[in-house]
Amino acid sequence: MRLYDKKDAIYKRLSGIFSVFIALYPLLSVYKSLLPGLDLATFVLLLFFLTSISTKVYNNKIIYILIYITIITPIMIILLGTDISVFSVISRYIKMIVSISIMYFFGLKNKYFDIDICISYIKKIIYICTVFIVIQRLAFIFGIVISNPFQLFSRNEDYINGYSMISAGLFRPSAFFLEPSHMANYCLNFLIISLFRSDSIKDSVVVTIAIICTGSGIGLVAILLIYILCFLIKFKKHIYRTLTMLSCSILIGFLLYRLPFIQNVINRFTTTNIAGGGNALEARIGNGYELFLQKNFLVKLLGSGYGNVPPKVYLNGVTYIINTIGIIGMIILVYIIHHYIKKVESWQKIGLLVVSGLSFVTQTFSPSSMVFYFSVFGINNKVRDPETTKIIKNTLDYNK
Repeated sequence: MRLYDKKDAIYKRLSGIFSVFIALYPLLSVYKSLLPGLDLATFVLLLFFLTSISTKVYNNKIIYILIYITIITPIMIILLGTDISVFSVISRYIKMIVSISIMYFFGLKNKYFDIDICISYIKKIIYICTVFIVIQRLAFIFGIVISNPFQLFSRNEDYINGYSMISAGLFRPSAFFLEPSHMANYCLNFLIISLFRSDSIKDSVVVTIAIICTGSGIGLVAILLIYILCFLIKFKKHIYRTLTMLSCSILIGFLLYRLPFIQNVINRFTTTNIAGGGNALEARIGNGYELFLQKNFLVKLLGSGYGNVPPKVYLNGVTYIINTIGIIGMIILVYIIHHYIKKVESWQKIGLLVVSGLSFVTQTFSPSSMVFYFSVFGINNKVRDPETTKIIKNTLDYNK
């Protein structure tokens, strides 16, 4: 009995570290590890995998997409072949399988994940990044460009050699993330948390400043929609308060729009070929739908296999799904999201719906995105074992 209790306590302590790791996951996934071809986030996931092999398997709907990807990908690669190296496809395939497996074993059974700890570290990351990105913007006013100090450790060579923070004449910093859109997407999650979970005006203002500083057009549009949704939900019983808040928001939005920086961001987002930069919205939608329509019926139905996509083609979340795991894979994912929306708290429902909407313009169907979004927005923390939470927090306090 003692051996079992000791082993269980080890897993519970590891889950505290896992909760912190989930907060860091999107950031770590863009940097390389000591193992060639493996990013830092996946490397850490493998360490968790070694400790989760002997855990009990629990019934959870997320396993459906895991089984589908595991089976269909090798079959379709054998039937269709690939336009890129087999190693690249296999590495993407394995990374997704491992990522979902770890999230399944550690996260989706509630006693292996603490949402409060995770959110507290997301907040710390947001505040640190906000301070740094404001410094980047202020320095640029004086003609000084401060780059990401960790850029040399990127797993993508394009970011190491010749990456410019100035696009279409617009300075677009991203703090410790590799791209402004990456940071904006991460910040949007915390904006949802601060507005719909914690009701923190301070956190909402800070994260809004961070998103605006990135110069992400999609980020600006998402901010507007999220705030409107917040007003409609929170003040629906107080019509006068709602009208007052909406009026103030419209006024602030109008004042911001008058700023040249905001106008440049909007122009880049909506106008074609601004200073040679192209239309950011068209770029985010991509030509994935055209690629999908060119496939025969069977491939449309089953997909070409996860990771088996042509090189140099941008696919957002939706187009990546329909091209790699097909219509059937899309149906499975919609079913899984619908299942979670029925189970989780209201703020998490909003998070899942916002992420689903962002899938039409950003890449949300990746290992890092799946692990992060389903952990933060897919776990109902109300049914936590109190003893587990106590052990987790004591472990983190001990390690400080």
